Amino acid sequence: MGYDQLAEMRQKLERAKGKQDEILNQIELSRKEIQEKKEHLVNCEKARLIIDIVSLETQSQLEYRLNELVTLAMLAVFREQAYKLKMRFDIKRGRTEASPLFTKEDKERRPLYGTGFGISDVGSFALRPTLWSLEEPKKRPFFFLDEPFRHLNDPEKILHRRAAEMVKEISKKLDVQIVIITQNETLCEAGDVIFKIDQKRNGHSFIR
Repeated sequence: MGYDQLAEMRQKLERAKGKQDEILNQIELSRKEIQEKKEHLVNCEKARLIIDIVSLETQSQLEYRLNELVTLAMLAVFREQAYKLKMRFDIKRGRTEASPLFTKEDKERRPLYGTGFGISDVGSFALRPTLWSLEEPKKRPFFFLDEPFRHLNDPEKILHRRAAEMVKEISKKLDVQIVIITQNETLCEAGDVIFKIDQKRNGHSFIR
């Protein structure tokens, strides 16, 4: 074998060694990258676990606060016929959605389906100040409602009297002012301050 051939083979060998070193270096970098990604994945899983725990605790606290006041309002008005509120949390498209359900005798019903509009009126009313109580920072403690119990069907006005007392109790419990516009005399009589609006023949309204 001539000198030139030997020199060429050495050059090829050096180039092969260079490629080998480059490949080994890339393998080492890939290993480090894989290890870093594994550590990052572990940290992400830990963070996700913490978020899930906090989310479940938050849901539990939220459900308790909502269920407590709404259920008490239901009991105050409907007594032994009362439904209880149950919040159901579902994950859809990566987001948690809350759905209110009314329960009685181990049966669940969606509001407005099989429970009656009067029950939904009471539940809807109680939810407003309850959600307000969870706000941080809170807005002004004031609620202005137009006929909140319009579907409460009770010719003897027993349910309306109970609803009026329930409104007063929630107002005191949460220290909020509740103003109700209504044509129901039973609800009006329970107010601390009552304004009656009449209309004259000339079309002008006046307060008395």
